[in-house]
Amino acid sequence: CGSGWQAACSFRPLAGREDFEKYKSVKINSNDNVSTNGISLELKNGITFRVYFKINDVSKVDASSVTINGKVTDLKKNSKGYYLDVENIKSNRLNEFYTFSLGGTTVKACALSYIYSSIKYNIADGATKALYLYYNTLEN
Repeated sequence: CGSGWQAACSFRPLAGREDFEKYKSVKINSNDNVSTNGISLELKNGITFRVYFKINDVSKVDASSVTINGKVTDLKKNSKGYYLDVENIKSNRLNEFYTFSLGGTTVKACALSYIYSSIKYNIADGATKALYLYYNTLEN
């Protein structure tokens, strides 16, 4: 391990859920047509934070209602459902919240919201722990 990485390289247990309570996602409003359906982090080409939505009738979703931080964006879809992405998040900005809005449903979350959920539901894997340690190293 190189200098500055000692904390990340040595074994330390992942922080408790209460340490990440301030990063949990918050549903601001919702409706019968659109609901949130989970969050994820993609670590393939940089850090991408993804919020999934369940849409009952996509024809009722106006394209102008698909926004991140008030800026209209494209609604994407994969085998897991509809989603909105924030791509290329810098590691020192994992704690920055974004407001995701889709068809009258709004949720506020950040990349660390995923870590909070992983700890809460006891599904934190090696990548989640490594990302936490990396972020924690930058914070200290």
